[in-house]
Amino acid sequence: MTDYAALRLVNAMIIGYMVGTREVIGRGGAQAIANMAGEYTGRELVKFARQQGQPLESVEDLVAYFRQEGLANQMVFEDQGDQLDVKIAECYICPKKVGHYQFDGTACPWGGILTGALNDILGISFSCSTRLTPGETCTLHLKRK
Repeated sequence: MTDYAALRLVNAMIIGYMVGTREVIGRGGAQAIANMAGEYTGRELVKFARQQGQPLESVEDLVAYFRQEGLANQMVFEDQGDQLDVKIAECYICPKKVGHYQFDGTACPWGGILTGALNDILGISFSCSTRLTPGETCTLHLKRK
């Protein structure tokens, strides 16, 4: 169980935003909003990091930045041809595992964040309708456009 004392302000802000979105939109819409709005978040994240002197020119740079900023410790990318599978462990922005909120469905910001960031870094467009397989290690399925 992750303790808020070990986190940063941005972790609590993302968790609260996702739970608030779920409360307003409901079960089915929260993940769709997370995917769409998260895409802009990913773009801004890359822009911000670069202006702060972080290179973010590769997937490895992006993963290192997420780790440095305390968003996730483990992220593994697997190219499946028509999609990119991303396994995330030790995530620190999950409304359920970290925020300890209980609700049906998902409100994970990672699909959108990765879609926006990877579009900028790799020049590859992914669908905003990310599929998520939740678990101790969550797997996101980013479909290439």
